[in-house]
Amino acid sequence: MSGVGVMNTNRSNNKARKLGMSKLPGKAMEKSAKALYEHFSGLKLGVFDSVALALSMATDCRYAGVGRYNGKAGVRVMSFCDNARIIKDPIEYELANTPCEKVAEASSSCYFRKVRATFPDDEMLFELGVDDYAGCNYYSPEGEKLGHLFIMSNRLIGNYTDVQSTLEYMCLLAEVELAEQIALH
Repeated sequence: MSGVGVMNTNRSNNKARKLGMSKLPGKAMEKSAKALYEHFSGLKLGVFDSVALALSMATDCRYAGVGRYNGKAGVRVMSFCDNARIIKDPIEYELANTPCEKVAEASSSCYFRKVRATFPDDEMLFELGVDDYAGCNYYSPEGEKLGHLFIMSNRLIGNYTDVQSTLEYMCLLAEVELAEQIALH
């Protein structure tokens, strides 16, 4: 039996008070993601690689990534993590019939249990042996949907509430970092 859910979120409490994180309830997964992100960004890995690595490790998911929407039909993966290693090969794909398409259409986080049953035409899910998927959109300072963060696992992901919270937090981090980079240029 496959399951799909769309998690309702309010658009980030003014970017969670510019990451003072009034929204942060002290969950271990979020704290872990923040610590990992700070560690990786301190290594000068860049925003996307730092986010992907932190997401993968904090959620204990084999795969994590940051996608950037190419118009309405495609995605370019800016960073992809497999077993805590950044994969440098560029990945681009069409959104149609993928869980990423549902994330792109959503105004909140999405998760899919037994995702291959829900998206039987998505060959990458089968190649990677993915069972569970969760994703969340990130936005420009003007509110434009830029892309999404995602995690994929070869086993069932445990607590979706913690995963949702962590994805949303990492989206906020990415949004603030990207806004700062834009302001510098």
